[in-house]
Amino acid sequence: MLRPLNSRNILTVFATLLLVGCGGRSDLGNVSGLVTLDGKPLPSATVVFQPDASGPASYGLTDAQGRYSVMYDVGQSGAVVGMHTVKISTYQEKDPDADPPIAAAPEILPDRYNKASELRAEV
Repeated sequence: MLRPLNSRNILTVFATLLLVGCGGRSDLGNVSGLVTLDGKPLPSATVVFQPDASGPASYGLTDAQGRYSVMYDVGQSGAVVGMHTVKISTYQEKDPDADPPIAAAPEILPDRYNKASELRAEV
């Protein structure tokens, strides 16, 4: 059973931000990290790095251990170098056509971590 989130139940994001050493776009930095909720890994969460400057967002999905890395484009990892708003969401749309079918999953995180995110990171 999920406990309601309050000031004692903290969502933590640990991001390791490494600049790209070679290949690909020179204005991208590799981004990977760990998302936890109440001290436990948060699996199947979408992590979005939205740059303050113009440019597309980068996306990642946490694995069973809460680890993620973001992709800038298909086959190209990283995020635009600069300041970002970070959004984390557990909402999942229903997909009856998937094999096996995927049931909808509600958002368990408060808006301050997604719709009205207060999370910031520099890449």
